[in-house]
Amino acid sequence: MKRTWFRWTAGAAAAVALLVVALLLSRDLLLRLALERAVTRHTGFALEVQRLQTRLTAPVARLAGVRVRYPGDLGGGTLLEAPVIELEYDPALARQGRWRLRALRVHVRELNLVRTTADKTVATRLLETLNPKPPPRPAPSTRPALPSGQKAPASVPASPQPSSPSASRPTGPVFEGVDRLVYSVDAIQYRDDVQPRNSWRRELKWKDREQPGLHSIQDALNWAAAAFLEVIQIPPAPYHPAAR
Repeated sequence: MKRTWFRWTAGAAAAVALLVVALLLSRDLLLRLALERAVTRHTGFALEVQRLQTRLTAPVARLAGVRVRYPGDLGGGTLLEAPVIELEYDPALARQGRWRLRALRVHVRELNLVRTTADKTVATRLLETLNPKPPPRPAPSTRPALPSGQKAPASVPASPQPSSPSASRPTGPVFEGVDRLVYSVDAIQYRDDVQPRNSWRRELKWKDREQPGLHSIQDALNWAAAAFLEVIQIPPAPYHPAAR
């Protein structure tokens, strides 16, 4: 009887151990799929990640084989190819749904910018994503005209509706910026479908450049504008249309 009980206990312990190992091995896969779905759903830009690695003992992650694709209204081509992205996040804020990156290191093999129409570029699309327009207000209701001499009934003031605590809260995770960005960029390419002769390519070969404190959209725009002014000073290289 004791031997049978020991066999059952050992078998159950082995099954639990195998289950824990399977969950640990599939953890990164589930996180990768969730990340791809979340980015695609919230931005419209499809994210593909070949491999994601995390550590149980430290708040760090490593993404390999990253590709971001344009939405259909911008041609559906490749926006960005990054062999490696490494990040360190704040775990205390992450548990509150607030994502603040302590450090972000990214190597971009190629960045492809496009303009498909006179008013549709990757910049305008990103701004639309980051600053969505509020829904239009409903038109005020109008009462029908009353016959001559008839008084309008006294209106009963509507009782104030209690505001929901969740009404003022942002839905989904909140991104609170990057404390330290280290980036490398091999090349950047611009495709102008409106005026194709304006398309160009520039080989940057930027290596481990550092940018501190990107905590707002304005911070990111200022940094991007300064980087672009530097890019256009580089002599253009032969243009090669990016693969769709």
